[in-house]
Amino acid sequence: MSMSSQKNFGQKFNLYNINPKTVDQLLQQEAHKLLQQRTSLAEKHHKTFGLLAQMQNQILDEELIQWKRSQALAYNGVIQEGSLDQLQQWCERLAEIIWQCRK
Repeated sequence: MSMSSQKNFGQKFNLYNINPKTVDQLLQQEAHKLLQQRTSLAEKHHKTFGLLAQMQNQILDEELIQWKRSQALAYNGVIQEGSLDQLQQWCERLAEIIWQCRK
């Protein structure tokens, strides 16, 4: 920690005029806050990755399979629902989101 950041930390908590036990309590409180924020962030990451897995399932396991079935039926004269372009856009966007989340 540089001298100026130590001074700012000291001024923030007015550490120059209080006893060591109080300083220790303040540091423990700050450490506890950091731990809570870290836990909250980890929970949010877990939730985000769960939602991404659901989205990936929806696109790849359901929409892609449905598109493949409609392709097979199209050979038998059935009008095809959905387009490959839409499916490709979903896959590209999903890949972008996954890439951003993994950084």
